[in-house]
Amino acid sequence: MDIELNEQEQLIIAKIAAAAQELGMESYLVGGFVRDKLLERTTKDADIVCVGTGLSWLMQWRQNSIPHHV
Repeated sequence: MDIELNEQEQLIIAKIAAAAQELGMESYLVGGFVRDKLLERTTKDADIVCVGTGLSWLMQWRQNSIPHHV
């Protein structure tokens, strides 16, 4: 079964995956986002479960996602 993601969702999920991989952590999309995608409904948010320290993941994701000005 395939889940269709728009370009923005693909970009966000790629950043989530990159942050988790850099920290050697498992992370999963769960909850309503997955359900709504399977039912082809509109999604507004996503829930992420991290195996390990969520705070470390958040800091890595912010570093990967927020532009830094020099």
